[in-house]
Amino acid sequence: TAALNLLGLILAREFGDLDAGEKLLQRALDLAPEYADAASNLGWVYGEQGRVAEALTRFDALLAQHPEDHETRLMRAYTCLKSGDFAAGWRDFEARHASPLAVPRKLPFPGCQGGAALSGRRVLVLAEQGLGDQIMFVSCIGDLTARGATCVLECDNRLAGLFRRSFPGVAVPGRLPDDV
Repeated sequence: TAALNLLGLILAREFGDLDAGEKLLQRALDLAPEYADAASNLGWVYGEQGRVAEALTRFDALLAQHPEDHETRLMRAYTCLKSGDFAAGWRDFEARHASPLAVPRKLPFPGCQGGAALSGRRVLVLAEQGLGDQIMFVSCIGDLTARGATCVLECDNRLAGLFRRSFPGVAVPGRLPDDV
């Protein structure tokens, strides 16, 4: 069953053959109905196929049984974000910090919680995704500075010059060491 799960995931994710991946994942679950990894991966395939309700039903059932399954929570986040349910998607996206695949960064200061007063505070904006995401989300820097925050913007070194020119009042050191 582990081989069926892995092969199904590879076919779906790496080769884009969602139908073949779905069949193998379903076969793994037919053989082992409690196999959580295969069930979670099948939920991801459903989400990629646009079968959002089925994906969320599968993720919710898994998370009811395994609330600390951060990978499933993260897959549910992606499904919610893609379908426009941003409140649930961003809430679940926090699971990326607890994922076994995450590389934790040891920061010597607390994280910022949404809704916190920012006036007069220094905010470090970390670059934790790829170039496209950094370009897309840098549009939020203006919102932070408008709320009175002094920003330090970490980014891929290839973007540092562009971001420095775009945000003259923001410190843009490029990529910071993992232990800041």
